[in-house]
Amino acid sequence: MISRRNVVRSFFCLCLMGLGLASTGGCAERKDPWSNATGKVKILVSFAPIYSFAKSIAGEDAEIECLLTETGPHFHGDATNKQLTLARGCDLFIINGLGLDDDLAKKLGTSSGNKNWRVLDLGKKFDPNWLKEGICHHEEGDPHDHDHGIDPHVWLSIRHAKKMVESIRDELKAIDPAHVAGYDERTQAYLKKLDELHNQAKELLKEIPEKERRVVSFHDSLAYFGESFGIRIVDSIMVRPEVEPGPDRLRKITRLCQDKEVRVLTVEPQFAEKSAAQAIKSALRGDKEKPIPAELASVDPLETAKPNELSADWYIKKMTENLNHLAKAFKEAKK
Repeated sequence: MISRRNVVRSFFCLCLMGLGLASTGGCAERKDPWSNATGKVKILVSFAPIYSFAKSIAGEDAEIECLLTETGPHFHGDATNKQLTLARGCDLFIINGLGLDDDLAKKLGTSSGNKNWRVLDLGKKFDPNWLKEGICHHEEGDPHDHDHGIDPHVWLSIRHAKKMVESIRDELKAIDPAHVAGYDERTQAYLKKLDELHNQAKELLKEIPEKERRVVSFHDSLAYFGESFGIRIVDSIMVRPEVEPGPDRLRKITRLCQDKEVRVLTVEPQFAEKSAAQAIKSALRGDKEKPIPAELASVDPLETAKPNELSADWYIKKMTENLNHLAKAFKEAKK
């Protein structure tokens, strides 16, 4: 006999299919992503760094889920069934803000059907003086009399990361007062880890004179990172996101590296195509008049992550890898 529950479930699936929201796998096979959250507050975060912050603070007192992992916060497609279910069931959605994932939060608030939709916008917690203007994505000669907006990559700065952690702690304490002591204790422990990471960076880079800590980044994501660790980001190779630079751009960056004696160019592990950076490196090394021993350093902007790698320690681990890669490249470029 077919139960009333199954009839309702089948009807719900048909409705979703009609709206183009149901997956080809079928509704009956879908698992509730909040099934392990019984008795806990359910916290949804937009992408990987915020997951690491929230998980470090929450411990076992709250359930943390990440909406965007391998797609990253630049995701602009339609929400999947799982994402809608996560949004529908959460008690709080934490976003970076600053123009990065704001629209996503608005769309999910409307489409998820969560009547108690609550968003923590971390970008609004910063002193405006802490924020940087975004980079202009225009080639030379293009008209660009417009507002460039705010650079949203704040999580790559230790100072900004600490403020994000403190803001998450405060919000968790507000919605879950029964676990205030645990949230406070774990936050202090994590802030200490961030301070240790900052000190580690100073130790790694202390042998590199400040005037030699010049970098051309793969794309315009490292301004806060550079400020945090005393590294000057001279320019970026890519003018427009995910658009390979043309010959004129490559020549310009090569000349800039020669003029400013930039010896390190960063690449990102998410992009298998590194031909532009390799071409600039070869041009710098092969210049007959002024050869520069340029090196490439893999620096992850931490916008994406593999789901099975996400953890409370993920941010510290990835930032440590970034710093080690940079320190090695700086030292190799001096030889």
